[in-house]
Amino acid sequence: MSESSVVTTAEDDLLVSVVVPTYGRPDTLLRTLDSLAAQTLAPDRFEVLVIVNGEPGGVPDLVGRHTDGWRGPAVRVLETARAGVAHARWLGVEAARGTWMTMVDDDDWVSSPYLQRLVDAAAPGVAPLADIAEVEEPDGAPNFDNSYSRLFRQVRGRVIEAAELPEAISLNVCKLIPTAVARSVGFDERLRSASDSLFWLRVFARDRFRFHVLDVDDAVYYRTTNHGSLSRQDVTHDFSVVRRLDAYESLAEISTGSPEVHEVLARTERSLGLHIGAYLRENPAEQRAVIDTVDARGVSVHWERANRRRAAELVVVDRLGRASGPLAPSPTERRVAAQEGVADLVVLSAETPLPGYLEPYVGSSAWLTAAPDASRPARLAAAVEHVAAQEKEWSRYKKQAPYLRVRSYGDAGDAHLAAAALKARKPDLQWIVDLSDPLPVPLQRPVQSALTEHRAVQPVLAAIEAAGLDAGGPGPASAWILYVVVPALADEIVFTEANLRDAFLRACPDPAARERAASIATVATPYAIRRRGAGPAAFATTEPDRVHLGLVHDDADWQGLDTLAAAVARLSASERARIRIHVATGLEDAARERAVAAGVADVIDVRGAGASGLEMIARSDVVVCVDGQAPTGLAEPLLPAYAVDALAGPAPVWAIHGAGTTLASTPTAHRSALGDVDTAVRILQGLTATQDR
Repeated sequence: MSESSVVTTAEDDLLVSVVVPTYGRPDTLLRTLDSLAAQTLAPDRFEVLVIVNGEPGGVPDLVGRHTDGWRGPAVRVLETARAGVAHARWLGVEAARGTWMTMVDDDDWVSSPYLQRLVDAAAPGVAPLADIAEVEEPDGAPNFDNSYSRLFRQVRGRVIEAAELPEAISLNVCKLIPTAVARSVGFDERLRSASDSLFWLRVFARDRFRFHVLDVDDAVYYRTTNHGSLSRQDVTHDFSVVRRLDAYESLAEISTGSPEVHEVLARTERSLGLHIGAYLRENPAEQRAVIDTVDARGVSVHWERANRRRAAELVVVDRLGRASGPLAPSPTERRVAAQEGVADLVVLSAETPLPGYLEPYVGSSAWLTAAPDASRPARLAAAVEHVAAQEKEWSRYKKQAPYLRVRSYGDAGDAHLAAAALKARKPDLQWIVDLSDPLPVPLQRPVQSALTEHRAVQPVLAAIEAAGLDAGGPGPASAWILYVVVPALADEIVFTEANLRDAFLRACPDPAARERAASIATVATPYAIRRRGAGPAAFATTEPDRVHLGLVHDDADWQGLDTLAAAVARLSASERARIRIHVATGLEDAARERAVAAGVADVIDVRGAGASGLEMIARSDVVVCVDGQAPTGLAEPLLPAYAVDALAGPAPVWAIHGAGTTLASTPTAHRSALGDVDTAVRILQGLTATQDR
């Protein structure tokens, strides 16, 4: 770093140091200096530090000539070959000699009384705050009706807690603070942008200053807003995503200290999310790429702000957090994560935290519940009305194109009926029904008269009749929704497997509705969500000398585990040393007890349910699926959801099945019956022999 003093003064009398970083703007820099030379504050009471970051480009000589003989303040020019505004500002803070300091960007300027007004209001623990005018150059008039100025006007003349005006805390200009405080905090020079915001947040976290919002009209900071200025940057992946993630990481290093600081930091996190959202609004096809970038960094992003007002579809679900068998997320939740773009989400159950793995795919979310003591028809009608009201509210809030699609998930029927009512009112809205979960018992000509008499359901009945289809007769409401309403009005019905689709079609009581349902039915495996970080141990890398088997089954159905344990017990010591069986279960203690009792605890690795189940399907050398009995809800057995995932995964499947189950007749790489230990031994020995080769 080199320094040249253009004008000198005695530092004992210095009140204020003005830090002006500059690069490539000689014309506007001279205007900035002229505005500082015109200050009503005596020129010997303040200094100006011009920090040239990067190639000097003749700036020192230019400033020297411009200030030659002037009666302005002392001007010191500091040069550094290191680029970056954060580094330049930090050099200015380190070099400052004044008791107080403030910052001015090299394309901005200030009114003549600006510094004097700030100094008059300065006090320990108080940061004076001047007004701000935005100017769109080259010919724009000052705009005092900007977002900052409107906020400042509401508290003019008052000394307030800074947390009452959080937008101004991270504002780099308009305020005055003690130089010693700034120097004790410093800039995060790793950041290529947002370093100023993080600097002021650190100052606030350390000093907990209050704001004195000036009530005078002549203390004004004029900030340019033209393209390329420090306050305006292109919306690019690097600027809006990568650099925001840098800021998130830096923000996490700031100690919250108090509720006020915690709230200010939380607001900043939300603001960073808006930057990411601005990029995604202009580049919606980059949603998955942005999620991958975030996951690779392991950063927690405020997705609600990033996704706000971007949803092209509305998703209605009966509930969240209900896994199918040992796997989580449930098929329903993984469907939400599989969609293209963002959805607004309505959950018709008691409020629970939105699962973290869904946050990147959800914009707004709401939990709508009916009175627990209400009758079934009343609860269904309430769901219809609540979802309609929520869709109307969010449509107004979005201020953009209306929803293109509504998707409904669940086995209770509430979500499907609410979506059907939206479809009946808005025929152009595409309605996609997802039947990932087991279906209720089908009954002939199902409908419930108490439900259909409710005014909220009348549009649905009218739409069914307009389609020329049978509205059904008396029976349970859930069955009517699934087998009458869905076939009549849906645009697409999605199933996890062909067996489930065929069972549904056979349950439809009206031949015409059945034919229509068949024409819009599709089969799609739930999306196996990619989790942040490495997840459970990567089996193939932690013990590469073993064959890793992942066992997925219904909790408390121990027949498959017992069959495997008995087979392992009959292996030789060398064969056992080449096998590792991982078990995903919510009943970990019970599973370990069974492994210990069988004498194979050294081979069987019991893991918690949820993420482990999906991780095993993705990473195991062989996935073992157990199906002990046919489900009771339908006339024929179906594949368990975890078996559907395993069959669609990269690893070969070993089916351990009971008699009459669908898994018994499903083609798999290996198979054995429950309790058939001899066959299980031969399969394990074959796998260890393959490992030897």
